[in-house]
Order: sequence, then C-alpha cells, then structure tokens
Amino acid sequence: AGVETALRKAGTLTVRVKGAEGLPAQGAAGSEAFVAVEVAGVTREGPSALHAGSPRWDAQLRFEGTLGRLVHRPALITVYEVSPGGAPPRAVAATEVSLASLLTDPVRLSHAWEGLLLNPEGSLTLAAHFSPGDIRDEALLQQPGQLRVTVSRAIAVAGPGAAEPGPEEGFVAAVRAGAGEERTTSAVPRAADGTVVWDETLVFGGRLGDFVRGRLRVEVRSAEGDGLARGAAAVAFTAADVELMAEEADGVRTGIPLQPGGRLVVSYQWVQSENIPVSDELHAQYPLLRATLALKRLKRDAPPGAVLAHPDGRAAL
Repeated sequence: AGVETALRKAGTLTVRVKGAEGLPAQGAAGSEAFVAVEVAGVTREGPSALHAGSPRWDAQLRFEGTLGRLVHRPALITVYEVSPGGAPPRAVAATEVSLASLLTDPVRLSHAWEGLLLNPEGSLTLAAHFSPGDIRDEALLQQPGQLRVTVSRAIAVAGPGAAEPGPEEGFVAAVRAGAGEERTTSAVPRAADGTVVWDETLVFGGRLGDFVRGRLRVEVRSAEGDGLARGAAAVAFTAADVELMAEEADGVRTGIPLQPGGRLVVSYQWVQSENIPVSDELHAQYPLLRATLALKRLKRDAPPGAVLAHPDGRAAL
C-alpha cells in the first residue's frame, strides 16, 4: 500500500550529480565537462567544470511529475566534454540508472549511488530524492479521475410531510459536486423512523482541481421532485486525503446536516484515472504490485456495485 501511495504522488524529483572519476582522457588543455540527465523524456543540463578527468559539479537537476512516471524508465546520464575552441560538446561517457531504487524506502524516497560505472570508463557519484507536492501543485490538480460519492442514508429527515410515510415512489438523494452536473440515487421508501437507506454510489468525472475545496450540495426529495430537505458540505481535500482515497475503499465519511432537519451520511473517494506503470525493476522489488494495480483498475473501471468474478476463483489471481 505504501508503494502505491508513493507512486501516485505528484512532486519534484531532484537528481544531485556530485562528480565523476576516471573519465576518458580529455581533449585540448583547459577542456571542461558537464553532465546531462534525462528523466521521463526530459533532459536537464548541469553547469560546466574543469575536466581534468575528475570534474566536480554538485549539480542539482529537478524534474516534476508523478513519481510513477518519473521512475518508470531508467534515467540516462551523459557526460559531455567542451573544448575551449568552441567545438560542439562531445559525449565522452554515459550510463543508465534505475530510479526504482527510490522505492526501496517508500517513506524517505531517497537513494544514493557511489561509484556508478560509466561507459566506456569512469564512475559517477549521485543521489536522488523525491519531494511530494501539496494540493496546490498544478501537476496534482490536473490529474484526471473520478469523485465517487456513496450516499449511505438519511437520518431523522424533517420537512413538509416528514411525519408521513411518504409517497409510494419513495425518496431520492440528489448530489452536485463542485460545478458538475447533478446525480441522483434510485428511489427508496422511507422507513417508519424517518430513515431512508440507499447505499448507492454516484460518480463524477473530471480533474482533481474541479473538486478541490468545492462543495457537495445534496437534497433529499420525493421521486416526484418535491424537495424535502437540503444541505451542503465542503469537500476540503488535503494531500493526505488524496493519498487516503487512493488506497481505502471507503474513502472519507461525513455527515451533512440537512435543513430544516436531519442528516445525510455520505462518503467520498477520489480515484485517479491514470494507470501507474510498473517497470521490470520495480516489479522485481514488489512482485505483487502489478497484480494489485490490475485488480484496482478492474474495480475502478467497473460500474459501481458490479461484482467481479472469475470462473477459476481465487486461483486465477
């Protein structure tokens, strides 16, 4: 669970390249060298330093995105030589390194490499650290997904005709999330104690930013459209909530006061649409991760309330 949570996080990956040793013989006297790092298709270059076979850079190169995307493919590290005569930079050594090593500790998300061998010769010293962002980061707010609101029950609902059993068609709960369209549950009769039980999930698609610090607006009304009670509650996501909702089936549970009386019990869960890629290196560290994510994708993409089964039962898993 900790690994999946870490892979879903959006933030900044910092690759610190300290220096190199034993590089191939330099060209003209006074040549300099710089290092370039490519992560997830993006290349960053560090400053130049005197070559002399063992340049020291202490370069810090930053890459933004979700950790799952950043570590999916090995990082390509290339050392270039720059001659004083103005000739184009020349690659003199390179290597690839799997950033899946960051997941060795899903909490710290840091790793260091000492004496990383270069091709054709030489070695490199570097370290990498991933810093999760917060709910204000644009990369996180732009993530697509679904806000799933499970309407559990209405308790002690008061309003016109509340003391009566209610229409034969029953009552529905209507929910509007953020600026999205209204979704309604099926119609359910009200019990003698005034409780209406739905246990039904309503799905709202969009980006996380569409719902962050928005409001859930709810209304309990007869199936014929007559309003009975209304309420609203802020959907105040925090980064911790997003991590929780990526893992927990029940999401965040809350009770929304209704006017003129009663309470509507709901839970809401943010489910990211983006599939997390699992490299061979990461699969070797966590052999069950691919199967776990595949099962969660099945649950995510299946209609709410669907029952997933396989003719071979548990053996199929």
